[in-house]
Amino acid sequence: MCDMKSRGTLPQIDMHGVAFRLEALRSTTGLTKDAFAKSAGIDPSSYTKVTNYLEPGKEDRTKILKSEHAFAISERWGVTMDFIYRGDLSKISDALRTKIIATLNSGDR
Repeated sequence: MCDMKSRGTLPQIDMHGVAFRLEALRSTTGLTKDAFAKSAGIDPSSYTKVTNYLEPGKEDRTKILKSEHAFAISERWGVTMDFIYRGDLSKISDALRTKIIATLNSGDR
């Protein structure tokens, strides 16, 4: 029998980092938040609530990115779930990785 208490707790997802990476990816596409969300089949208001982690004072209006939404974004835009949730750029095409890194470094979102 497996005792979950002995394994400890799962690490918390850094939703601020997730929001930051999503907005960097969105910026590379040139799409608005609404258009980016719709391109992956996500309700724009849900996407906005995920990216509210970047807006001071909007902590009460945030939402965790659902895995099915992250998967839809990864499939549509050629990134991985590891990029979205952890920031791992190793399995992203060189061209897209270069654009994302430039966007992340510039703070342009």
